Amino acid sequence: MRFFLMMLLVLPVIEIWLLIVIGDEIGVLPVIAWLILAAIIGINLIRYLGVATMISINQQLRRGEAPAQAVVGGMMMGVAGVLLVIPGLISDVIAVALLIPPLRRGLLNRWLRNMRAKTAHYQGNVYDVEAETPPPVEPEKIGRTLEREFRRDDKN
Repeated sequence: MRFFLMMLLVLPVIEIWLLIVIGDEIGVLPVIAWLILAAIIGINLIRYLGVATMISINQQLRRGEAPAQAVVGGMMMGVAGVLLVIPGLISDVIAVALLIPPLRRGLLNRWLRNMRAKTAHYQGNVYDVEAETPPPVEPEKIGRTLEREFRRDDKN
C-alpha cells in the first residue's frame, strides 16, 4: 500500500518532468498534439473495447463458461484507455504495453494464477447443479390481469 501511495505522489512529478524534457527536445506543439491524440485514442478505446468486452462476456456466459478472462482482459484494456487519457509518457507506455495481446495474456494468466493461489486454502461446500429446463407455463397464468384502483396525481 505504501508503494502505491508513493507512486501516486512521485509519478505525476516524473510525468511533468518528462513532458518538459521532451517538449524542450522536439518542441511544444508536437508534445501537445501527441497528448491530444493519445487522449482521443484512449476515449475511443474505452468506448469500443467496453462494448466488445460485454459481448465476449455474454457469449462466454451463454456457453456456460466463467468469464474471468474476458472480465479481467476488458478491465486491463479499460485501464489502458484511462492511462492514454492521462497526460504523460510513462502512462502512455504502460497503456501501450497493456494493449499488446501477448503481454496482456501473460499478465492476465499470472494474475489469475495468483488469485487461485490466494483462494486455494478456502474450503466450503461445492454442489454440481445441472441446468434444468424451466417448468412449463401454466395456461391459466398467461395473460392474467390484476385489478386495482388508482388515482392520478398530476395536474392538467
